[in-house]
Amino acid sequence: MKISGIGKYAYFAASETDLEFGELIVGGGSSLKHPTDKEFILRNRSLVRASFQIVPVETDHEPVFFFSPLRGVIPPEASVPITVKYTPLSPGTFTCDTFRIQTPGGHHATVSCRGKAIGPRVSLWKKNLASNLIKANSLNFKDVQVGIMSTRVLVLKNESNVAARFNFMAAPCGVFGIDKVAGVVPPLLDMSITLTFCPENAGNFYRRLFILVQNHSTIYVDILGTGYDNEIRPSPFQQAHVDAYRLRCQHHW
Repeated sequence: MKISGIGKYAYFAASETDLEFGELIVGGGSSLKHPTDKEFILRNRSLVRASFQIVPVETDHEPVFFFSPLRGVIPPEASVPITVKYTPLSPGTFTCDTFRIQTPGGHHATVSCRGKAIGPRVSLWKKNLASNLIKANSLNFKDVQVGIMSTRVLVLKNESNVAARFNFMAAPCGVFGIDKVAGVVPPLLDMSITLTFCPENAGNFYRRLFILVQNHSTIYVDILGTGYDNEIRPSPFQQAHVDAYRLRCQHHW
């Protein structure tokens, strides 16, 4: 009796070898323009059923690309859809990872995934004399009599589809007061923050308010004001004076 056989190796091919996710907001959901999931087809072009396993080539960092399914068995000359999900962790980081699709026979295919993580788009605005909103990096209360409280409104605008948590690095009370030290700006909306200035004595007052925004670089606004009474009326205080002072400090003039 003669028994013979032919061994065959499984041969896989991926419909996509490069998956580009583009820019995605950390913690944001999937959208039509910026989907978090992409799909490719894994085909078994051999005449035998074969198992596969997807493993990362680089393992020295936290994973941000997740495959489903990670392993399985494909019948002869059949295919299976593979879903890849991108979940960015830190804004401002670009990730390019390579994954190997392995088979027991030694054949493998590779898939590269790329994506950039960004934070929410949050900006500061204020109203001008015509009550129109303009970008704000400075807020001037101008001349205010000692003991009298003056108010201004600062607008935090969230232009992204994810909520933005913020926190002012300042106490709520003082010469310059803030009605909301911390809070959450809903997606694609804005929030008004009321600032107050109540000088206790005559003089020029200045403070740079830093605002921490989750998954966003620190933003700030310069707050200025001049207090006066019947005896002392200081010279007008403008943002140009602050900029000139900071420039001198920067260059050690």
